[in-house]
Amino acid sequence: MSHLTKDQKAHVTEALVDEIPYEYEIVNDGTLEDLEKKAIKLCKQLDKIEKHDRKVEKRKVALEVKE
Repeated sequence: MSHLTKDQKAHVTEALVDEIPYEYEIVNDGTLEDLEKKAIKLCKQLDKIEKHDRKVEKRKVALEVKE
């Protein structure tokens, strides 16, 4: 249930927010501290993915150089 007023819900920044594509979602259903923990956890997961992707790319480049 939204805490926004009818006018706030009608504002362009709220009305179009559901149309913005996203890859990740953090559900804000707890305390501020809970939200912070979730955000930090997501950042750590994204960092792991980025590091893995860089390693894979380096391997691809190394294979192409050898051929």
